[in-house]
Amino acid sequence: MTETEIKLDDTRIQLEMAMSKENITKIDVVRSCINAFISNARSVTFTMQKESGSSDKFAKWYKGRQEEMKSNPLLKFFNEQRVISIHQQSVRPNQRFVNITKVEQGGHLVGTGGTVMTYEFEGFSKIVRGDSGNVFRLCKQYYTYMQQLVNDWLKVMK
Repeated sequence: MTETEIKLDDTRIQLEMAMSKENITKIDVVRSCINAFISNARSVTFTMQKESGSSDKFAKWYKGRQEEMKSNPLLKFFNEQRVISIHQQSVRPNQRFVNITKVEQGGHLVGTGGTVMTYEFEGFSKIVRGDSGNVFRLCKQYYTYMQQLVNDWLKVMK
């Protein structure tokens, strides 16, 4: 397993810990795990670059990927969150409770009433208009992107 893959795995572990049944209601644990997730996820590309050394194949491939990453609103958001988390203060997801009146699946009623707790990134709706900024959904999307990037990198470096 490469150091890049280990860093990606650390990222996954932090997200899983934040989302675990044991931790999901503990806002301090979720905050800590999300800050670690943000830092680890961003470190994946730094580690990848270091492991690739002066490879011309990597340099050519990565230049194109960098342009893609710079224009991706999700990646841009997480990079900004990393700057905040590392250099300014902890990123503090907002905990929100949402009342649910009914739950349908495939057009069939499967549940009624209740409250759901969510975590949201403050300010995400300014980047993607109308998006609540659900922390776990966005972190999963970011992780999936980084996972694909690492898989592509492994193919390039063969």
